[in-house]
Formats: sequence, C-alpha cells, structure tokens
Amino acid sequence: MPYVSKIRSTSSAVVMVLLATLLCIATIAQAQKLPPLETHLNPSETALILVDFQYPFTNPAGDSYGAVKNEIEGGMLDRTVKLVKKARELGVWVIHVTEGYTSDYRELDPTNPGGFHRFGILGQAFKTGTPKAASYPPLDIAVAGFTTDVCDYATVTNGYDLGYHVYALKDSMAGYTQPLSEMMLNSVYSLWSKVLSNDDFIAMVSADKKASR
Repeated sequence: MPYVSKIRSTSSAVVMVLLATLLCIATIAQAQKLPPLETHLNPSETALILVDFQYPFTNPAGDSYGAVKNEIEGGMLDRTVKLVKKARELGVWVIHVTEGYTSDYRELDPTNPGGFHRFGILGQAFKTGTPKAASYPPLDIAVAGFTTDVCDYATVTNGYDLGYHVYALKDSMAGYTQPLSEMMLNSVYSLWSKVLSNDDFIAMVSADKKASR
C-alpha cells in the first residue's frame, strides 16, 4: 500500500537523522575532552537522601504495598537498613524525607489540577500522627526509595537542577508502575544522576578512598 510505504520511508528517514545527530553529539563530546567523572566521594560532602519509607509502602496493610511488594519481598528494606548503617559509620549525612499533613490538609490546594495531592486527600493519606504516616521502624524516622517513578525521580531531578552530583541507588528503590520504573532507571535517570548499587555507593564513600573533589 503506497500510504504505508510512505510512512515507513518517512520513519526510516527520521531514524537516520536521529542516529546522525547522536553521532555528531558524541564526536563533539570526544573533541571537547570532558573531564572524567568522580570515582570516589568525600563522605563529609555527600548526602544520602531517603524518600518515603512509610507505612503505605512498607507495611503489608498499606494502601500502596501491593505496587512495591516484589521489591519489598526481594529484600529492599533489609538492604536499605544496611546501607544507612554503613553510610552513617562512614560519616555520610543521611537525610530522611517523609510525607505528612494536618488532619484537614490545609497545606494542600484541592483545586490544583495535578492529581498527586488530590488523590491523597481523597484517600485521606499521610495524616500526621496516624498509622498511614508512620515511618519504617528500622530506619528510625524512616523515608526514601519510594517510588522510582514518582518521588525518587522528583528528588533526583531537583537535586540535579540545584547543581548537586546525584547518585540513584537502585538496590533501595521500589517502583510503583512497572515496567515504567525499570525503563526510567535504565534510561532517563542517567540524564540527571549516576545509577549505582548500594555496594558501589559505599565503595565510593569508604574512608580508605581518596575523594576526587
């Protein structure tokens, strides 16, 4: 069919243009001789940001537990507890980011068309002082890793925009939507951060390593 053939021809042309553009960008980057990325980090200049380690995700009775069940049962929480303990021993600043609101949600604008807070109000979620806002016990005031495709991603991009060197720790992340979360970690996350395993991150901040900055 001529119309289908024309579409295929146009698609092929677009792909060729994209490939040529990427090749050109890669060539320019090589010509500029960009400085190498850090291989070691100074613990005193590094922060580990943990997001939303709270009841809705970490407790089997939580509303969002089902979405992250595979990662939780795969040992994600235990890995993160070990990560936090080791990071603190090395002098890394551990920051917990949690979600919590007053009983009438006065902090939120229910007329905002963005769905995130509207869904929270409708579900009466994350009210401070209630089980739905409780932290994950082994992490004391608990917080991070939930979720790869929402809050973790927002934290990564905000950190990058503020000029920080950002590292995404895939072993302590759980995705709300699959396969989107996995696709994001393997593609768009690398635009704003370096994706690492927990062990790789600890190796970078270990005391016996010399920081490159």
